[in-house]
Amino acid sequence: MKKFVLRVLAVLMVAAMMVPSMGNVTTALADEAVTLDLTQKGLIVGEAPTDNADGSVSFTGGVTMKATFPLPTTLAAGESVKVNATIKFNSADDAGVRFYLVNGVDVNIATEIATVANDGSGVVEATFTLTAASDATELLFASSGYGVYMNDITLVDITLGDKPAEAPAATGDLYDVNLAERVFVSGAAPADNADGSITFSGRTSMKASFALPEVLAAGESVTVNVSVKFDSAEDNGIRFYLIANGVDVNTAAAIETIANENTGAVVEKTFKLTAASDSTELLLASSAYGTYIDNVTVLDITLGDKPVVEEPKEDPKEEPKEDKPAIEVTGDEYVVQAGDTLREIAKACGLTVKELADANNIENPNLIHKGAKLVIPTVDTAKRHIVVKGDTLSKIAKQYGCTVDDLVKANNIENPNLIHKGQLIVLP
Repeated sequence: MKKFVLRVLAVLMVAAMMVPSMGNVTTALADEAVTLDLTQKGLIVGEAPTDNADGSVSFTGGVTMKATFPLPTTLAAGESVKVNATIKFNSADDAGVRFYLVNGVDVNIATEIATVANDGSGVVEATFTLTAASDATELLFASSGYGVYMNDITLVDITLGDKPAEAPAATGDLYDVNLAERVFVSGAAPADNADGSITFSGRTSMKASFALPEVLAAGESVTVNVSVKFDSAEDNGIRFYLIANGVDVNTAAAIETIANENTGAVVEKTFKLTAASDSTELLLASSAYGTYIDNVTVLDITLGDKPVVEEPKEDPKEEPKEDKPAIEVTGDEYVVQAGDTLREIAKACGLTVKELADANNIENPNLIHKGAKLVIPTVDTAKRHIVVKGDTLSKIAKQYGCTVDDLVKANNIENPNLIHKGQLIVLP
């Protein structure tokens, strides 16, 4: 985004980017959350921040102080809006950040300014309410105090209204960890693969953590199901343990190690981790301190007890069956065979597990039955987009050279301001 020197130009930019009115903010956001497009920045004081590929915005170099983001509608005097913000403090030199309301000019019109302190944990999630003292059109994000600069801060997410309910508890229903959403990474970041797995390679990646769906209190345990492929004999193995708030200090009562027994083969293991103190993330690391990961692919991590799948009973009079051939899907329907998994079927169709599960209303992707008929959705992969964190319809439309209205019509979207991660968007 260009840097605006004249405040008048900044005000005009803000006005141009305003989303058409949705009515009273307090009422409109009571039932469903609206995630702001952080690339749509208005009034900027200091150097423009950097737009990241994941939709977040980084303020660096000790020069960027303020930026505004348009509200979906004007907030009238006395009205309030609930703000959920995720901020990553990459530098201990940053004391914190502030949020307040403005109306095209850098003058606070919120009854109280919300301050989010840098508590040293790395990623901070804060929820607060801002009330307008007079008509407000933008939410302003600023450094912790007047004349204080931002050294290295990433604004990850801003959601207005009540966020959806949290994922199932780690100790209850089976929970599929999204490997693309990493909280803490030490060394080079792993590579995200098309099938949802991640690969650590190059002898530089050592650690990465994944958020638990809820805090694991001291004494509580979580069952971890892991599927991993060791692609190099140089890897002795990997370890799993627990940490809290993005700090690399083990909070598990014991560390679990998976050895590299068969290079090139997929290793599946189920184990239990017990928290010695409050834990918020599951951490994956190389086999020992100072040991690098050479080439390891993590295929899947699920939390909780997997359902027991009964093996189909065979007629003892039948002749022994030959090895099951590779799955072949040639039409728009497939009948599940003994030993099939949804992951194998999806792979044969060129789909993700989620796409196939959604098309057939399958609640538990780990449980399918022999003889079940699956509908195979036929979507041209060149004409689709899978929503990632930070996506908005306006951002997707700009990326593919179409309009928001085109996307709304092609996908029967009722609320253009509400899309969710993992959602399939058909391109017109």
